[in-house]
Amino acid sequence: MNNYSFGEILMSATTIIAFVALMTVLGEQDYQDALAEERATCLMVAQGHWPAETAEGYDCPKRIARSEL
Repeated sequence: MNNYSFGEILMSATTIIAFVALMTVLGEQDYQDALAEERATCLMVAQGHWPAETAEGYDCPKRIARSEL
């Protein structure tokens, strides 16, 4: 049988939960940063400051996609 005390099991479970929560928060922040970068890139292309090739691979609105032609 295992000789783990209740405190050790509780500490391990708490550590795992905290790690998963931290990874979730970091992943969400990374996703939000990517969305902000995409919005900024699409805006710069739409305003004509950057060439349309800069926005390749991004999901820009159709009015921006027309400028790529």
